[in-house]
Amino acid sequence: MVATPIFRAATALLAIAFVSGIVLTLFRFGSDRPSPPWMAKLHGFAAAGALTLLVFGWAHLAYARAATVALIALLLAACGGLVLNLAYHWKNRPLPEWLVFAHMAVAALGFLLVGVVTLSLAA
Repeated sequence: MVATPIFRAATALLAIAFVSGIVLTLFRFGSDRPSPPWMAKLHGFAAAGALTLLVFGWAHLAYARAATVALIALLLAACGGLVLNLAYHWKNRPLPEWLVFAHMAVAALGFLLVGVVTLSLAA
């Protein structure tokens, strides 16, 4: 099994999660309207799909250290996303700014590292 297709697919899914996450953030901080539920679902499902691919690859392939750090960062970001969804979004409570930004920062780090690993595999 080769890691390149796993990382390419994970990068594509994380790009979808990244763009939808930026739009969700703009709704949260730049608008009085709530974010569309379908966008939050798209964001979560794309991120979960990428995480599933990365965990599968990690279990079956020898990952470089950067890939393992990316996986850990994305798992932490997923935990933050679950808290945002279950403790706040589902209860119609406003999302706390600090948690949104922490989720974004950790997820961006993971996405960046996955992108670096994907580019290094392509070379």
